[in-house]
Amino acid sequence: MGRQRKHYNKVKRAMMVFWAIFFAVLLSSCEESLLGHISIPNAPQTEPSVTESDISAAGEASVSKNLFEYELAEEGDGVYITKYTGDDETVAIPSLIEGLPVVSIRGITGKEGIIVEGAFESSNLKVVIIPECVESIEYKAFTECQSLTEVVLFSDSKLQFIGREAFKGCSALEKFDLSLSQIKRLDYAAFEGCASLRELAFPKSLAFIGENAFSGCSSLVELRFPDYIEIETGAFAHCTSLKKVTIPKNFRTEQYTAPMIFFDIPSLEQVVFEEGVERISGVFKFSSDVEVLIPKSVNYFSCFDISDEKEGLTITLKFLGDCPQTFWRPNDSSESRATYSIYYNPDAKGWDNFRWKDQFQLIPMDEDVLDDAF
Repeated sequence: MGRQRKHYNKVKRAMMVFWAIFFAVLLSSCEESLLGHISIPNAPQTEPSVTESDISAAGEASVSKNLFEYELAEEGDGVYITKYTGDDETVAIPSLIEGLPVVSIRGITGKEGIIVEGAFESSNLKVVIIPECVESIEYKAFTECQSLTEVVLFSDSKLQFIGREAFKGCSALEKFDLSLSQIKRLDYAAFEGCASLRELAFPKSLAFIGENAFSGCSSLVELRFPDYIEIETGAFAHCTSLKKVTIPKNFRTEQYTAPMIFFDIPSLEQVVFEEGVERISGVFKFSSDVEVLIPKSVNYFSCFDISDEKEGLTITLKFLGDCPQTFWRPNDSSESRATYSIYYNPDAKGWDNFRWKDQFQLIPMDEDVLDDAF
């Protein structure tokens, strides 16, 4: 009986050693696989769980497998990604190829150097990680990537430009923290139709948003812009969930296209013009009941446009400062379809001479309303 117990114990110890070795080998294999593919579900954007060295290793591994096609930059000091041929759902763009930094994500060019197919166009990736060295994402680079949910940037990102239709039709895209970049320009239709994009945070460097750049981003709820910004027509048209917009002091747009920037936003509730804005003229074409907050700095005001499809709207204007110069024709058909409520600061000047005071009810704001409004 003693011999049988000793034999049993030897067998038990041998089995334990076997399973320990087995799991050690399995774990090592999994770690190697993770390093090769950088599979990072739910990676936070502000503090990505991968490092630049991880990305470099993963990118070089992908290059060695011929998953990226690329070409040298004209100056010979960088590399352009032109095509991704893999099928991974999470992709890390390499930092270096042939010892040179990857500076742009582009596409396949045809005659005269025109891009005819974006590098990731219509691919099935879900997460893409952009290294800090990438400076531009060009025309159609990720267009129609309908499974793409997240673009990860690092806090030292050098990204400055996103080109025409670069992310157009990425209908599942939810997260892309542009505030981590040095973006200066977002071109035509760059994010058009990104219907799942809920939040936008812009860096101070952003100076230009092109035509239709965020048109059809129907999940956006609030917008705030950097101090100096130019926005083209239709940039935020058809953002049907948008509730609040804050306009900076140095907002620029073409006078006759201004109402179309925020066209068809039926959920809009509040527009705030920041202190420093001096002139307000036709920035919106309203299609909902809206409260507009107007700071002391405004000295010129003309009426907002009203959507042709809407009647019976209530527009509430709250002026903090002196009565501005106005260019207002309240008998026009476009304006007769809305009811205006005008609140003013009773300590401010000029409201006794407001040129339309006989056609609108002027309501003095008490201190509580002033505090809440601004």
